[in-house]
Formats: sequence, structure tokens, C-alpha cells
Amino acid sequence: MLATCIASLTKTNDNVFVTNLPLGRTGAHLGCYLKAKAAAAYLGAPFILTLFPYSAEFSLHNSDPQRSKFAAFAGKKVTVKTTKQLEKIKCDISKNHIKQPTLYVIHGCLRINIREFLSDEEIKTLLSPLKKIDGPTPPPGYTSVAVHVRTGGGFDSELSIATQPEHFTGIHYYATQMQHLADKYPDTKFWFFIFTDDQHPAKLVSALSKLVNAPNISMEYRRKNRHNINIVEDIILMSRCRYLIKPKSSYSGMAAIIGKHEEVLDLKSGAYTNNPWRPGK
Repeated sequence: MLATCIASLTKTNDNVFVTNLPLGRTGAHLGCYLKAKAAAAYLGAPFILTLFPYSAEFSLHNSDPQRSKFAAFAGKKVTVKTTKQLEKIKCDISKNHIKQPTLYVIHGCLRINIREFLSDEEIKTLLSPLKKIDGPTPPPGYTSVAVHVRTGGGFDSELSIATQPEHFTGIHYYATQMQHLADKYPDTKFWFFIFTDDQHPAKLVSALSKLVNAPNISMEYRRKNRHNINIVEDIILMSRCRYLIKPKSSYSGMAAIIGKHEEVLDLKSGAYTNNPWRPGK
């Protein structure tokens, strides 16, 4: 929980503005956006949206003023990365120490509990798609499970894959989680939809199917696949499934935030290895 200043908590300052800093990819963009919204609420300051790829496809696009519609910010800009910085800004506001227009740019590494300032319903509304999204649904009698498998997709460097095993876990991690569900609920028919950046999803699913030993499961995936398509659609579709299996990923993390999954199976509940999957392995 963020500390509060002993000075007035209700005092605001017309010189203070807050925006988000788009770095990384869609999951990181959305996470930083929510952190910036929470920081603005904590400071009692207006939020200005800095646009990022795909932001125009979410309801958040219409909820706030946008930097692209403003003239270049003529005042001071300060990047905020720590809670200590944020707490000091709060005190400076309450003591009226900020004398010139200042835009506080919230970095994605800032640690802030967004749910302390944004309700679940507000988050879900902001991250709802502006267009209707239809997608595959499980066969009758099956329970849906979203499985977010990151392999690099020919996009991430080999160095990133090798040094971030919690992101690129190897398929045994996913197979273990799928087997866990099948064993835990032997009378339930599970429909596992594989959401992946992999360029060879058929080979990936074939490899997974050989590792999961259960008669009550079905696996599905997109036949045409790339790392940079269905970006918004897949977040929403993952959020609609009853269960979610995920690596360390802010992308599927957004699906976990807006979804109402019965259970999210992540690195806390499954072991992983530094042995990334490749076609033919």
C-alpha cells in the first residue's frame, strides 16, 4: 500500500498530469496503462493517454484525453519508476510545491496495486474490445481451458529465450499443468485451446498431445498463426475460458485480470525447465 503524506490528502495541483509509457508489447502496454491510471487516481491528477499499438481497439481509447490530440507538452517531464517517487510527488502536491506544469510518465516497472484504485468492473470495462469478438467454442459437454504457450515465434531472439526460462518454459510445463487438470477432474471433459506465437502450431500441439495421457481431453489451435495476429482477440478469448494455463507473461496476465477463471495455473503451481521447444524436438 502506498504511503500518504501528512499534509492535506484532498489538495490537487493544476500543474500535475499523468501519462503511461508504452514499452514492450501489448501485455506490457496494457499493464503500464492500468498502473498509470491507478497512479493518477492516487495523486488526484488528470490522466492523459499516450497511444500504443492496439489501444484504439479497446474501450480505454475513448475514456481519456489523448496525447496525440494535444500540442507538444511544454512543461517538465518526469519518469516515475518507484513507489518512493510517487509518494514524494503526492506530498509535493499536497504542499503545493509543484510550480510548473509537469507530466509524470509512469514506467511499467512501477509497483502499484491497481485494484486499490481501480475496481474490477472498471478494469474490465477499460479493457473491453470496441468490436464484437467471436471465436472458437468448446464442443458440447466440454470445459474450456486456455493454454498460452510462448516459444518465441521466430520473433524473440535466442538470447531472450535462453535467459528468460520463466517466459519460455518448454512444453513439459504446459503438459504437466494440462495433466494436472485432467487428473484432478477425471469426470470432466477438457477442451484445451492452444494460444501460441509459434510458427508451427500443428507440430507444437502434436508434441503436447503425446505428453498428456488422458482420455477426456481435446486440443484445438489456429491453423494459420503468427506472433503478430489476433492480438486483441486472443486476450479476450483467453479471458472467457473457464481455466487458464500461462507462463510468466503480461499478455495472458491481462486475460487473467479481466477473466473470471475458476483457476489460473501459472509458475506458482507448475515446474518449468530451461529447455525451450523447437519444431522437430
